[in-house]
Amino acid sequence: MNKTVKLLTLTALAGISLTAAESLTAVKADKLDASKVKLESVMLYPQTTIGNNDKDATEKMKGLKALEAKAGVAVSGKEMMVVVKWKDATNSKQSATSTKLFGDSVAIQFPTACAEADKLPYIGMGSEGRQVSVLLQKNADAIYPANEKADVTMQQAKQNLNLFGEELKKKEAAQKALGGKYAKVFVSEGFRSMTEARDAKGYEMSMSYKGGEWTAVFKKPLNDEYSKTCDATPMAIAIWDGAKDGRNGNKWLSGWTPINVTGSAKAKADIAKITEKSKGNVANGKKLAADNCASCHTMGDAKAPMAYMAPDLSNIGGYATAGYLKESILNPNAAIVPGYNKNAHPAGVWYNVDDKGARTSTMPAFDYLKPNEIDDIVAYLQTLKAGVK
Repeated sequence: MNKTVKLLTLTALAGISLTAAESLTAVKADKLDASKVKLESVMLYPQTTIGNNDKDATEKMKGLKALEAKAGVAVSGKEMMVVVKWKDATNSKQSATSTKLFGDSVAIQFPTACAEADKLPYIGMGSEGRQVSVLLQKNADAIYPANEKADVTMQQAKQNLNLFGEELKKKEAAQKALGGKYAKVFVSEGFRSMTEARDAKGYEMSMSYKGGEWTAVFKKPLNDEYSKTCDATPMAIAIWDGAKDGRNGNKWLSGWTPINVTGSAKAKADIAKITEKSKGNVANGKKLAADNCASCHTMGDAKAPMAYMAPDLSNIGGYATAGYLKESILNPNAAIVPGYNKNAHPAGVWYNVDDKGARTSTMPAFDYLKPNEIDDIVAYLQTLKAGVK
């Protein structure tokens, strides 16, 4: 096959952009300035692993293409700045008075500690023993922090306040003085463990909308108890579209994108591991996946016998590293996706719980496969991702 034709064929199969950056380089600066951060393309893919319990919201996410964002990083002194830009035709704002108005949102995620490049935390909120920090901001009505006296009325919408006239105006003025934006830092070590880090210091976030494009700016310490800067610091990006009822799992998600902080040989070696592309045989991997995985997993057009049997792998190649895919095949207990409601879908139980509360995956370990067969399956799974808009 002609090399050019072969390249185009593989690109179409993988659904990726030829211009997307696999890693970002942190620019050293005397002063952090968002307008001077060099931006590169980063691809995000619809998260299809598990659908939202809201049927309408899940329907809105069906058939979505990959989303191209622009991201850049700068470091100065003991601080890091991350800038993320993406196009969005609608400026959606979450309302405090409606349960059906959702805000455009963005988050960046980092491992809490420097880890082995082929054993990173699970891309979805970390995993047991592999904690992550999440910096999240939403386009939302003002969020009022509880004050020292824990005055919950400062967090109530005016429709819920038993106040009128001048008293209501005074309360609204007090809320406005306290009010800000939704910008929070969380730590997580897997599903069900996400916790706000209320004592996080040195974190600043902002997002603005202009000309059909969002610009989000994050500033964080290079090193604190919530994240460490490594030679190659892995970062993942998540974006929610409020107009598509985006929240929770209804989002676009990037894979771990390493940031080259030091330019060292270790940084380059770690980047190579994080961005590894399996050299396995895709065609044979597809056959092996059909024989070993398709009885439970949906993989693109190859639908599982039942929709709720196991995580949907239709976009797994967009946000899973080769290391994660290999580990999941050999040790399914390393990161356990929660699954659907057991009572509603008793035939689709994704994990079991022992008498000590420990969870084990219902997926068996496929450690009987030969190393080259695992490489082939990983090579195939890495092609599973939505095309670009």
